[in-house]
Order: sequence, then structure tokens, then C-alpha cells
Amino acid sequence: FTQSFSSNYIITMKVAPVPLRSTLDKIQATMLEERFMGRLIMYGTGLFSLFDMATDIVMIRRYHDQGRKGFAKAIIATICASLLLQSFIVYIQNRRKKSTRKKIVEQIFVWTLVKPGIDAYRVAYKAPNEVGQVFTPQSEATCVRCIEMLIEAVPNAAIQLAAILGANGDRSFLAMISLFSSLSTGAFLSAVTSYEWDTNGEQRRKNPLFYGYVPEGTFAKLNTFVALFMLSYFNLLVRSTWVILLPLKVGSLTTLAALSSEMIIYFIWKGARKDLSLFFSLRGVPGVFFSFLYTFMTKGIADWTALAHMRFPHSLGGMYFSFNVFINASIGLWVALTYNREGVEGALEKKNVLVVLCGSCAFLLLSYAYLLGSLNRDYINTFFSTKTSSKAVQETFTLNVEEELKFFIFRYNEQKWKKEIGEQVKVWLNEKLVEWAEEPPEWLTEYKKSIIPEWAVDDIKKYPSIFAKNNKRRNSLLG
Repeated sequence: FTQSFSSNYIITMKVAPVPLRSTLDKIQATMLEERFMGRLIMYGTGLFSLFDMATDIVMIRRYHDQGRKGFAKAIIATICASLLLQSFIVYIQNRRKKSTRKKIVEQIFVWTLVKPGIDAYRVAYKAPNEVGQVFTPQSEATCVRCIEMLIEAVPNAAIQLAAILGANGDRSFLAMISLFSSLSTGAFLSAVTSYEWDTNGEQRRKNPLFYGYVPEGTFAKLNTFVALFMLSYFNLLVRSTWVILLPLKVGSLTTLAALSSEMIIYFIWKGARKDLSLFFSLRGVPGVFFSFLYTFMTKGIADWTALAHMRFPHSLGGMYFSFNVFINASIGLWVALTYNREGVEGALEKKNVLVVLCGSCAFLLLSYAYLLGSLNRDYINTFFSTKTSSKAVQETFTLNVEEELKFFIFRYNEQKWKKEIGEQVKVWLNEKLVEWAEEPPEWLTEYKKSIIPEWAVDDIKKYPSIFAKNNKRRNSLLG
């Protein structure tokens, strides 16, 4: 489509009226922007992932030769765990496909380390869902990136920092390059994830109050992307550094207690706001388990990578996301100012720690200010919002006008909306059922019919064309 549009663009402009020329100019500019950013993300993701793996392999060999086999084994463990989990996600995504060849090809992408680049290509060029796939290409890419960030890039950055900052640590140029590679890979994946979700047209249509902070224009988009990268890079550097240095001052158990307390406080915050349950419909023991897992993982991702997408009310929320950034910087500054390893042979000098860690904390805060300055001004409030997940779910129905977008309320956990707007939803649905029975809209698929709750329909028997094939109602999105 892009090539066809470009080849006919000049001819069309010669004969088009002035208003149409303006519209065509905007379309052409948008396509060029998407093309540029798509290629940047696609090639950048692939290159960063491959370079990070290459430097990790070099450091494994180096640590082994130095007799520091614990560090080597730790890096090997993170790489294997990351690849295995990515392979599992790919299996889940493609297990319903009929073609065994395609299943094998997808696994080859994982084990040859090109999976992140392939995912970036599919998202950039809006690849459709294939028959039998469970997730959208964007959701699959997000899962794979979060695994690579949490299981590989973040732990490897911490492991290599421990090897550098410890007594008689390896502070060679090669070690610094490898550390930079791990930090950059984690930061790039974080920036890509936030950028792609925000610039996705469908997401902006569904939730215009949250998605749209990336402004229009190639330079403006690139500027915001760089800001997202810098925020994640310095957040990861600062947190990894203070987590490694803090045990030297207060001990490992106290450090573990501090990290656990940070997570416990977050759970208490979510619980006090009645915001612990999952936003999508999943009941019983699985619902409780996945609520805990989702809350724990989103907090962990935000703690280490400052992934801007985690400011979503279903995750941390804007206010807690910003609080997280400032807490990281504050703890980093405190650790740097109280660092004291005098008399320990081979330990870092205090002035070096002050320069590196205090400088990183300053750059972290400056990066956040830079990001806020690069945004579409209408969305700055989303970085400081106290909106709950329940409120965001209810706004899906109350603020949207399109029928399809209002209907999306049924995909969410009823605990988030039934008590507050259940009757309003019921009245609207029964009015629309009369229309849909006569002329069903294209978007009302069999799946969507199946998630309509029985309590919301006055008389199911009145609408056989809608409910005849759906005797078995779904209790959740998973079945």
C-alpha cells in the first residue's frame, strides 16, 4: 500500500483540488513518520538484542577464565530462563495452528535470537492475527519483551554491576561495554513497548484519555522516544547500583526486607483503594492467583525499567508511577552519600561512587522532566493521576459513544463496574438488543455474544438470533 500510494502521489497532487491536496500531504507525512519509526524500532530491537547476547557470552567466558564462575553461571541461568519462557509464550500463541512448519519456524526465531526483531516488524507493519493465534502480534511482542527485560536484561545488568562494584571488581573496558549493552537493551525494549502501545490507532480509539501522549511529527516522535529510553536507562542504572551497594551498608537481609517492604506497601495501597483484582474477567482461584501475579510483575517492571505504559490505572497508576521514579532517585542519593568502604582492599573510592551514582540520580530526574516536556501537553496529567482501575473500566462505558466501545465493558471484571453502573449498562444493552436482533452489527461476533452476562438481559428468549448459538455462557475471558 505504501509503495502504491507513493508512486501515484505526484500524479494525484497535480489534478487534486486544494483541500484534497492538504489531506494527501498529511497522509503522506504520517506514512513517512510511521515508516521511519517502524524501521528504527525494528532494526534497533534486533541489533540491541543480538549485541547484548554477544557481550553476555564474552563476559561468561571472561568470568570463567577469572575463576568467578558464580557470575558466569548466573548469566547463563538468566539467558536460558529467558529463552525458555519466550519459547513457552510462542508455543501458547501458535499451538492451535494447523501447520507444524510454522510452529517450528516461530521456535527457530526464538532460539536464533531474532524474535524481538520479528515482533517489532509485525507490529510496525500491522500484521494481522493469523488463524489459531491466541494473542494479537502487539500483545505477544509485549509479553516477549517483558520476559527479556525482567528475566535477562535487568538481572544481567545487576550481576555485572555486582562484578564491577565489588572488591577487586572487573572494571575493564570490556566489562563496561557489556554493562552498557544490558542497560541499553532493557531501556530500548521499555521505550519500544511504551511507544508502540501509545501510537497504536486502535488503542487511541478505545481509550483516548490515556493513549495519545506521543505527539505528531517525525522529530517530535523521535524526541519522545529518546526521552522514554533515557528515563528507563537511568532508572535501571540507579536501581541496580543502589541494590548492589545497599547490602554493603546494612546487610543482605535488611536490603531484602527493604525491597519486600516496598512491594508490601504497594499491595496495601492497591488494597486500600479496592484495586487489587484483575481488570479482566477471571474468577475463582485462578482470578486470585493472576491478580497477585499481575500486581507483582507490573510493580517489578516499573521498579526496574520505569516502563511508562505502567502508569495505566490497571497497573501502577500515574501518581504511583511518578512516586516510584522519585523513590528510586532518593534511595540512590542516600546510598551514595552514606557510602563508606575505607580500609577495604580493592573497593571503590567514595568520590567515584558519589560522581557516578549522584550523577545518575540527577540524570534520572532530568530524564523524567525531559519526557514530560516532550509529551502532548494534554496527557501530562496521566503521569500524576490517582484514577483507579475501577474508574478507568467504568469510563469505558460512560465516556464512549460508539456502541462497540461501550460493549467492551463486558470484557472487564464485573467487580470493577457492576455495583456502580450495572443498571445503566443493563438499560442500554436491552435497548440495543432490540436493534441488533433486527440488524446485527458486523462487530457483534459469536465470541462477543457469548460474554454478555445473563443478568443484564431481561429476556434471553426474545432474542434467539443473538443467543441461540450461545447456550453456554462464558464465566471469564478464558472460557
